[in-house]
Amino acid sequence: MAKAIKLVLLIKDPKFSVFNLSGGAHSAQDFVNIVKKFIPEAEISLERGKDPNLHPPIMDVTRVKKELGFKPTYTLEDGCEEYINQLRIQFST
Repeated sequence: MAKAIKLVLLIKDPKFSVFNLSGGAHSAQDFVNIVKKFIPEAEISLERGKDPNLHPPIMDVTRVKKELGFKPTYTLEDGCEEYINQLRIQFST
C-alpha cells in the first residue's frame, strides 16, 4: 500500500481523483473461500444485509494500474496465508 500511496502522491495532473488500492477485485465470498482453504474447519457464513441497495464491495484496481503502473505485491491469497500463519505463531505461545 505504501508504494501505491507514493505513486498517487507523486503523479502530476492525475486523470482521476480517486484510486482503489487493493490486491485486485475480490468479493466477500472469495475471501471466505481463501480463509477456508487455510482453515478448513472455520465456520463462516455470509448473509445479505437488510439494505437492498447495498452491493458486495469489490475493489477494482484497474485505474491505478493503468494510470500509475501499480502492481500489487501480494495476492489476496498470499496475504491471507501470511497473516493466518502469523496469528498461529502468536497464539501458539
